[in-house]
Amino acid sequence: MFREFKNYILEQDLEITFKKNSVMIVNYISIDHFESEKIIVKCEDKTVIIKGENLRVKKLLKDEILIVGIIKNIELR
Repeated sequence: MFREFKNYILEQDLEITFKKNSVMIVNYISIDHFESEKIIVKCEDKTVIIKGENLRVKKLLKDEILIVGIIKNIELR
């Protein structure tokens, strides 16, 4: 129960929201690879690979990134 409360307060869990032509990732660690057709984002214990066309970062905060473009594939490893 304490862990759930801690995650709620600190919002440490990975959150991925996909909408038409955009992907929001919350609580990421770093951007490992960036091209207009592929972006790799490292998270605590996962890696998010986004493939598409004309990909670009529209919003970049300390722990939040918004990627827009023609999203063709999202992979979570």
